[in-house]
Amino acid sequence: MTTQESSYEPAVTREPSYEPAATREPSYEPAATREPSYEPAATREFPHKPVARPGRYERRAKRALDVVLSLTGIVVLLPVLIASAVAVRLSGPGPVLLRQRRVGARGSVFLMAKFRTMVADAEADGRPVWSRQDDDRVTPVGRILRSSHLDELPQLWNVLVGEMSLVGPRPERPEISETLVSQIPHWHLRHGVRPGITGWAQVRQGYTSNVEEFRAKLSYDLYYLRHCSLRLDLVILAETLSSSWRPRRSG
Repeated sequence: MTTQESSYEPAVTREPSYEPAATREPSYEPAATREPSYEPAATREFPHKPVARPGRYERRAKRALDVVLSLTGIVVLLPVLIASAVAVRLSGPGPVLLRQRRVGARGSVFLMAKFRTMVADAEADGRPVWSRQDDDRVTPVGRILRSSHLDELPQLWNVLVGEMSLVGPRPERPEISETLVSQIPHWHLRHGVRPGITGWAQVRQGYTSNVEEFRAKLSYDLYYLRHCSLRLDLVILAETLSSSWRPRRSG
């Protein structure tokens, strides 16, 4: 009888296959833990809280800073704006100012102003084309405006009326944004805040002319969204001003 009792050994000592699921880590673990390796590290860093939520007073302070600095900039830089407009007019045929459709906060579309830096028929077929660092469509005057960021000065008006902020993710054209949303996970999170004239990606990355470079750009934008604060905005503004006379990092 003693030799037959082994078949009735208590289940605890035999550790049957039906042990609790938590210890067996089944293959159907949450998708968030199985994200593909080619996704930017920053998008995997905070899957549950990708965007910081500044307090009401900090949001108001950021907006107040936008209004004060944009209005001051328009007044103080008026001679520079006029000189830039004259230079663009003399550089060749085409409009002085471009008003391009861009995707803003919550996916809304607005018209972003900027000085024309390319030849008049840069997009002859009507389709948006990503700019490159040594783009042959850029005029000589346009290269100066781009390298000094002066081509973005008209966007101070977009900031003043509340369509943009001084600091935030750069707005993309709807056609390009639609492509990126379909190819890059979490791209839509950039639309959670107002787009900016400058941003963390602009002071940390070079030109973005393909999907892989936009993928890296997103990692910088998500870092900003997670850590956005007035202090970080001031750091970005200071770095933007200090780089105004160095080769431009982003278009």
